[in-house]
Formats: sequence, structure tokens, C-alpha cells
Amino acid sequence: MKRLLFVIVGAMVLLLPYMLLQAQNGAHEIQLTEIVDMSTGFNIGDSPLDEPGQSGDDPTPPTDFHAIINGHVLSVAAPNGPLQSRLIVNKVDGTPVINFPFRRTATVNLSDTGDYTLTIKTGNRTFQGNFTVTD
Repeated sequence: MKRLLFVIVGAMVLLLPYMLLQAQNGAHEIQLTEIVDMSTGFNIGDSPLDEPGQSGDDPTPPTDFHAIINGHVLSVAAPNGPLQSRLIVNKVDGTPVINFPFRRTATVNLSDTGDYTLTIKTGNRTFQGNFTVTD
């Protein structure tokens, strides 16, 4: 009996770092792409007087926004970005899930598994990315 207990405890000790590593690696950064109006070459919301791809107001590089999905938890941050942005999450079939303003950071829990589209609107710029929620 002691030998069996020793084997079980030994296996748990050996598997613990692997399980912790798997738990930590559950977070995935969502790649965000700036949406550009293909007919004009301008960013969504730009004025035709602006240079293509340049916003006339408060330009924010896409790298200022970070979106991470970890299990069912979606976190969005723009630590160096604008004070107010809008977070929109839809299922890939277009069903709206989230649509609210946020300031610099937002964290939401998505109860359903599946594929989603994330949109961040800020000033004259729009960023979008796709992600999947799994159990």
C-alpha cells in the first residue's frame, strides 16, 4: 500500500510542472489588423483630405492595442492608446455578443465556445481580429 501511494505521489510531482505549464500557455494573443476601406485606400473614418492609411486624428499604431483570450476570458488593453474606445465582439455568424465603450482596458467572460470576431473602434481607426473560445 505504501508503495502504491509513493508511485501516485511521485507521478503527481512529475506531472505538476507540465500541468502548470499547460495552464499558463492557455492564453493566446489575438492578432489585430487595421481595417482599411478598399475603395478609397483610407482607414475607415478617414477624411479624403488625409493621406491614405493615415488618420487625421490621434493616430494609434495597431501595436498599442493588445487582445488576449485565455479560456473564456477576453482581455483588451491599450495602455498607451486613447482614453476611450469601443469593444465589439460578434460570433462569426454575425450574432452580436458584446458592444460597449471602454477606457484603456476591458475584461469580459464569454460563456459560449466557438469562433468570434473582435473589433476595436477608436477615433477614426478600426482594428479587427478573429479568435476561438474552447473548453
